[in-house]
Amino acid sequence: MISGLAGATALIASSVSGAARAEMTSDDLSYARLTYCAALNVMLGQALGASEDKDKAEVKAQSDIFIAQAAALTMVAAAMNQIDPREVEGDVLAQHQAMAQSLRRDGAPEELLQRDLGSCNDLGKAAYEAVESANKG
Repeated sequence: MISGLAGATALIASSVSGAARAEMTSDDLSYARLTYCAALNVMLGQALGASEDKDKAEVKAQSDIFIAQAAALTMVAAAMNQIDPREVEGDVLAQHQAMAQSLRRDGAPEELLQRDLGSCNDLGKAAYEAVESANKG
C-alpha cells in the first residue's frame, strides 16, 4: 500500500477543497503539518467520544470520521517520508500530548480551533480519500 501512496502529495493537493487549496503552501504537506493535523483529529475524535452526547449517532459518526482522518494522515506521513508508521504514531502522540498541555491556557481551545480546524479537517479528508484510493488501486 505504501507504493500506492507514493503519489499522495498530488492526490491530496487535488482532493483539498478549492478555497483551502488556494491557501495551501508546500509546508501544508510537510511531515510536521501532517502529524500535527493527525494529532488534532485524534483530539477532536476523543473529545466527541467522551462528550455527554457521545451516544448520539451524529456525534459518534463525527468522532469516527476524525479518528479515521487521523489514521489516514498518519499513513500518508509515513508513506511520503518513508518512515515506519509506528514511528509516525509516536510523533502524533507527542504532538497530541503537547497540544493537550497547550490547551490549559485561557482561550487556547478556541484559538486552536479557529486557526487549525478547517485546514486540518480538509487535509484529513484529502488524506482519507488518498488512502481509500490507494487501497482500491
